[in-house]
Amino acid sequence: MNLQRILEQHELWVTTKGKDGQRALFSGVDLTGEDFTNAILTSAIFTGADLRGTNFTKAGLTSATLRHADLRGTNLRGADLRSADLRSAALTNANFKGADLTSAIFTGAIFKGANFTGADLTGADLANADLRGAEFRDANFTSATLTGVTSTDVDFTGANLANADLRGADLRGADLVSTTLTNANFTGADLRGAELRDAELTNATLTGANFTGAWLSKKNQAYAWKRGAIIE
Repeated sequence: MNLQRILEQHELWVTTKGKDGQRALFSGVDLTGEDFTNAILTSAIFTGADLRGTNFTKAGLTSATLRHADLRGTNLRGADLRSADLRSAALTNANFKGADLTSAIFTGAIFKGANFTGADLTGADLANADLRGAEFRDANFTSATLTGVTSTDVDFTGANLANADLRGADLRGADLVSTTLTNANFTGADLRGAELRDAELTNATLTGANFTGAWLSKKNQAYAWKRGAIIE
């Protein structure tokens, strides 16, 4: 496989809007350890591809398809993954620091050990994803969908979750220190033992949310009580 030739043809396909060149199709291909730094891979297809240890630093992956791809240990630092499809992808120990994941789809993905520090997940769909062991310090989840996620003991320190949908989320023991939770929906969420020091809960929906054993300021305790949360 002449990888350089494929990338050149794909870039031509992108720049000519499909009139010339050829779209990169990597479905099921073994690309372990390959270097795609700064590559233009808009709308490329990586369905089921083996991308373990692959380097996508600052690569352009807008609208790329990475469904069921193996991204364990992959470096996507600073990559552009807007509207990318990562459904059911294996993201164990992947590096997404500073990546743009606006409107990306992660439903059913496994995040164990992945690092999303400073990543932009505005409007992203993480419904039912397993976030355990991942790090989301200072990440932006504005208007993101996190319904039913499993995120016990996950680090969200300083993250922006304004307008996020966290209905039914498992946030037991999660670190939500200094997070922005304005207008977020926590209906039925489990926040037992979570740390919410200096969190901003203004206008958050907390009906049926369980804060038993969670660290809440007196102000937030009073607010949560009034909003129908469970506090013991």
